[in-house]
Amino acid sequence: MTTYPIRLSSLGGSGENGRNCHLIEDDQGIILLDCGVKREIVGDTVGFYPALTPQIVRRIRAVFVTHTHEDHVASLPLLYHLGYEGKVYAMPETAVQVPKFMRKWRNFALENGGTLPYEEEDLEKVRFGEIELGEQRVEGIKVTAGRSAHVLGGVWYVFELGGRKIFYTGDICLESPSLELDLPPACDAAIMNGAYAGQQMKQEEQFQKLLREAEKTLARGGKLMLPVPSKGRGIDIALYLDRHLEKRRIYLEDAVFKSMQSLAEEKAWIRAGYRPELSSKVKLLRTDEERRKALADSEPAVYITPDGMITTPLSLAYLEALKQKPENKIIITGHAAQGTAGAGILYDEAWRKKHGVKAESGRIVIKVHLDDDDIFTLCRKSEVKKLILFHSDASCTEKIKARLKEDGREAKTLVWPEALTV
Repeated sequence: MTTYPIRLSSLGGSGENGRNCHLIEDDQGIILLDCGVKREIVGDTVGFYPALTPQIVRRIRAVFVTHTHEDHVASLPLLYHLGYEGKVYAMPETAVQVPKFMRKWRNFALENGGTLPYEEEDLEKVRFGEIELGEQRVEGIKVTAGRSAHVLGGVWYVFELGGRKIFYTGDICLESPSLELDLPPACDAAIMNGAYAGQQMKQEEQFQKLLREAEKTLARGGKLMLPVPSKGRGIDIALYLDRHLEKRRIYLEDAVFKSMQSLAEEKAWIRAGYRPELSSKVKLLRTDEERRKALADSEPAVYITPDGMITTPLSLAYLEALKQKPENKIIITGHAAQGTAGAGILYDEAWRKKHGVKAESGRIVIKVHLDDDDIFTLCRKSEVKKLILFHSDASCTEKIKARLKEDGREAKTLVWPEALTV
């Protein structure tokens, strides 16, 4: 088989958290992997976008996205604004959801005084081609897709080019309680998720920490707010607390429950034995009146609401209702981007004072990505010798880079035009 150099690089996401957009370049052109936005508000700037140029876009052979989250798809209109005319390839479960996430980002940016680097009509230009699990050819490219256990429809890819196999993880989780994971074949190199780089966590221990904090908060007469994604870890958290938090009321937003019901029907994506059943102590909230009564409940309770960073009107309303009492607590279970209320309550005392937040706050990560041990394990399972790490600040990756080097592997964070040659 003829071999020739392959170059791997990042237009966003490597050495930072957000705007994930990576590329594989060979003598035939560029394969673009995801095209997301970085959800941060810094001064007058709302959001950061991949470093795409018309010159790069002209060389794109095909675009693949791994899942629906905005940090992987919200910049797709920019791609078309710069002249791309092809399709975006994704699983059917992903393709049907992406327009909603693009619109959600567009609305968030404009509502917060931001400007968009594309026009309104570019949103309508995004066209999808569907892929399937397993091995296939797309635009003449041999590609394998496998389940990544991050979210419904989430996949990883392995591309076979120039006698090499390149593994792109997208967002991947080795310890999902609910979603099934496929492992990739042996590969030569990877662009690998490192969202929890610098940390080592066991999923069950993280759930136990969350349970202990819930029990502690409720025991002192407080109320616990858990802002979560309505899919993914939001479902897992609701089920775990329902099964382990004894004799306490749990108020659950209907959006999370509907996601739970929908997931149960997706037999091809869920783990064997997964049973999304709730007990009578969980009260579903569907209307503003039901929410008002729930928040007026004199008994300690847990409130699980969509939106992990607290940016939507609904999650902000919960924050407003619960922020003033010091016995209450708000726990963030994932990333909170700069400029969001989630980041404000966690890291910014001036923000807390300005917004009258007296409730305690904390962060307990429920894993939907890879930590250092997971990165090391996945490198060994996939046999990759060279990799680019993404989804984490470069400073956080130093320990795992050194550990991988000792194991005979080369790991980098880099930004285009710097590239890793395979």
